[in-house]
Amino acid sequence: MKLSGLAILTLIASLALAAAWPTGAEALTPLQTSQATGLSVEPKTSFSGGFDFRFQFESHSTTLSIDPLGHRHTASSSLTTKDGSISLSGRFDRTDRTIKITATRSGRQIGEYSWRVEAVLR
Repeated sequence: MKLSGLAILTLIASLALAAAWPTGAEALTPLQTSQATGLSVEPKTSFSGGFDFRFQFESHSTTLSIDPLGHRHTASSSLTTKDGSISLSGRFDRTDRTIKITATRSGRQIGEYSWRVEAVLR
């Protein structure tokens, strides 16, 4: 199989980027947040790539998956609670390399979470 110069350059660039990407949730640096009362979040690395953010409220939980290197730059989910549904909306912003997740209830924002994604050359 013969590869063109552009194909080889693309392959090298993608391998270098993959090698620079941290392999765990330590790649996430928490930024200032306004946490929704009673709602907890646990970020971790997804097996399929990217990051999973597991939110829990009382006995209910949901997970948002965002992959900065892949095609999942946005995600949404909801939790049903006795006080009403909590909607979660997340997105990755390439310009400042942050993942921001907003929690709303009845159309009103009740919390915001954000992490900076750090790439480390090894």
